[in-house]
Amino acid sequence: MNARMFLLGGLFFLSTACQKSIDEVLTEVTLETQEIVLPENTGGGEQLTTASFTTTAPWRIELSDSKSVGDWVHVSPLSGEAGTVTLTIAVDENRTPTERKANIRLLSGSEERNIVVTQPGDGSLPAGESIYRTGVVQDTLVIRLPVGRTYRTDVEQGDDWLGAPRLSSGERFDSLSFVLPTNRSMEERVATVRVSDANGDYTALLTIVQPSAALDITLSLPHVELPTGGVGGEAPEELVDSLFVAGFDAEGRLLFTQDLPQTYREAYAFRVLPTELLLRDYYPSVRIYVVANSSSALTGFSGNEQEFVNRKDTAISRLFGAGNIQPPLSGMTIQDLTFGPNRVAVGLSHVTAQVTFKVLFDSTWTASRTLEQVNIGGFSTWGYLFATASDTQTSPIERTFSPAVEPTPDNQYRFFAYENSQLVLTVRAGGRYYQGSAPNVLKRGYKYSFNMRLADAAAAAASSAQASTVPNGAVQEIVLRPL
Repeated sequence: MNARMFLLGGLFFLSTACQKSIDEVLTEVTLETQEIVLPENTGGGEQLTTASFTTTAPWRIELSDSKSVGDWVHVSPLSGEAGTVTLTIAVDENRTPTERKANIRLLSGSEERNIVVTQPGDGSLPAGESIYRTGVVQDTLVIRLPVGRTYRTDVEQGDDWLGAPRLSSGERFDSLSFVLPTNRSMEERVATVRVSDANGDYTALLTIVQPSAALDITLSLPHVELPTGGVGGEAPEELVDSLFVAGFDAEGRLLFTQDLPQTYREAYAFRVLPTELLLRDYYPSVRIYVVANSSSALTGFSGNEQEFVNRKDTAISRLFGAGNIQPPLSGMTIQDLTFGPNRVAVGLSHVTAQVTFKVLFDSTWTASRTLEQVNIGGFSTWGYLFATASDTQTSPIERTFSPAVEPTPDNQYRFFAYENSQLVLTVRAGGRYYQGSAPNVLKRGYKYSFNMRLADAAAAAASSAQASTVPNGAVQEIVLRPL
């Protein structure tokens, strides 16, 4: 009898276990989403959302969180049969500053799934300490306060720049507003405001942090294009004595300049404040120029982009033959900038050709061999400036000439010229003017030598220019004809 009962009990246990195993295998639950994050409830009132799932067994819903979820989360339906189901979730308005979460438990057969619902606070200022970070430009900061209180505000720090606080009442919120001026200083600034109500059961300490409008720029020079046309992995220190940096916005207006009279390093870090009228959070398509070995000639520049191009090119050309000044280098890049950290890489390269010319006289010419005046000039798509031009001279676009050059004892002259420029030489000798032009063969980074030979009308007519396109010192002859 006992043996029979034991056998029957064992069979019952096996049957129950098998049934449970079958239930576990057959129950499948698929959730469409496991997390729902509600948006800020700007309009007030109840918020509605849905969640879908599919199950192969009957199911039911349970709610849980650290608070009484049933008071603010409502789910329908709460149970049902197998199939595809869409739950309707209604969430009461959150009239507190604090975010809250609810856990919706889905139970089906032996399976359990969880849907977490997150509802943000109402955006009002919570009691205790809060920090607000603002933009750099002038703005109005509006802080929501819980409605229905009598507030007092005390500015404990920053009253020298923070606008006077203004309280106003509303239907859903009271408001505390400040007018924030643009931060034109080089450092961020902080203001603290204590907000409390007359009953003493609400106190908030508000910290307002406004960043500086300054641009923090780390400038790196990835390579330097040498006069031979080669590109080095790094710029030798002896190649760069100083740097001048200028940035212009998309309309060509000056944003900033920076003089860096230092020897070359891996990167230069500096902080600049854009001009007052252009202060803002973001600067798209900024053209950033870097000019090497010309800092002293460019310091104090305050014009527009075209004026800067003219002036930097003048400064570059004036460096030739000035003691131990290194070869002029220049580069430009276009980049978006924002207040705070910016990394800018500019590849410097030679933008000039070195030109030497000597004024000669025809061997059969019997007129006076004294040069009374030498004018050098030229034209190109970039305009043209020479070593004797002043920093403020406007770059000529058409065929015009620079101021007169003082003749040297050996009638030999050297300067930098821009690639693809055509050189024009005009001299006065014996009361007459003579003129000749070099062909448009100048290339970046090369050296050119020209003999400019004065000849009378007959000799000039019989002579032809022997200008070679061979660079790097090959002498080329140009005949100067009488005007």
